[in-house]
Amino acid sequence: MGERSENRSDRRHGAVNGMLKRDAQVLDWGVEIKAGSEGSSINSDPRVSSSRLTGVAVFSGEPSSSSVLIAEARRHKGTLVGAVVAVLALTVAAAFGVYKLLTRNAPTIDTHNISIRPLTDHGQAIGFASISSDGRLVAYGRREGERSLRVKQVATGSEVTVVPPETGHFGSGTTFTPDGNYLFYAHTDQANPNNVNLYSVPSLGGISRQIVSDVASAAAFSPDGKRIGYRRLIRDKGEDQILIANADGTGEQAIFRRRESQGQGLFTDPSCSAAGNLIAVGAFDTGENKITSIVVFTPEGKLVKSFSLPTLVTAVTWLPDPSGLLYVAAEKSTGLRWQVWFQPFPAGDPSKITNDLSIYSSLSVTAKGEAFVTI
Repeated sequence: MGERSENRSDRRHGAVNGMLKRDAQVLDWGVEIKAGSEGSSINSDPRVSSSRLTGVAVFSGEPSSSSVLIAEARRHKGTLVGAVVAVLALTVAAAFGVYKLLTRNAPTIDTHNISIRPLTDHGQAIGFASISSDGRLVAYGRREGERSLRVKQVATGSEVTVVPPETGHFGSGTTFTPDGNYLFYAHTDQANPNNVNLYSVPSLGGISRQIVSDVASAAAFSPDGKRIGYRRLIRDKGEDQILIANADGTGEQAIFRRRESQGQGLFTDPSCSAAGNLIAVGAFDTGENKITSIVVFTPEGKLVKSFSLPTLVTAVTWLPDPSGLLYVAAEKSTGLRWQVWFQPFPAGDPSKITNDLSIYSSLSVTAKGEAFVTI
């Protein structure tokens, strides 16, 4: 039976943090990044000032700390904005699209052309955010005593509650169907708090419907929207599994397995490539000069590639073309500040997309690669 995803993630983060002998403080915040626009600049060179970076700094659930950080952010915008908790959408203009830049043999994105603007400023975003394929809608969890699921229209800023506040926890993320009509999300089973189920709800609100029971991740969709992939923990075996099923939850089958007891348990939500022929997921892979890895395999479960990394990976997503993956990872040398990275595929050295004082979390990319959302 699966653990609650939020608790499980906390446990694994704690284990790695302890191994690295560093405590990481969990923060929430959100901003949109746009290339070449009139906004704040994020620069991959830490020597370059980010004095134009703006935002409202808040600690979730800490009102007194919030007011202090707001004042400091106004005086030192470039140094304290990373303490903000909100939804972050990173948008790169068409001429500088993320995947287009990376397919022109460029090792990194030109971060001089990336800027930000807030999508949320209430400090109540929790854990995850996702963007629809067309970039029009963003979904995120919000803590208001209990947790709710919100969908925001990016162009207008209007927002609807699609799952009202209720007891329990949302899982590690949400996923829009490729056509944008439905939103899949994980949430604690109301009848069994030790279990997490996968549900579907119309993107602008309606009746939620259970799709699959006992999951440990958000869903990944095949390009045609007919199949989903997700992760499950088999506790009595100490085994992590990636399963695929029809979009209505039928026809479930396990395609890939890793043993937690061997220090190789799976860690992130799975991500399906745009062609539908590859699935990627983060995994623990401790050893000399490595902590985690990004594992790539086919929908039939055949291992294709494993990228061993000396960083803690917490989110993975394919770019719209097969040039590589974006992922969020933290380095011991930077005090476990989670940043966005790029891993070329099928081979190549990873490079940083962001290198600032912010802390990033989940990743979700539009179908054209011009925008991605993170916490």
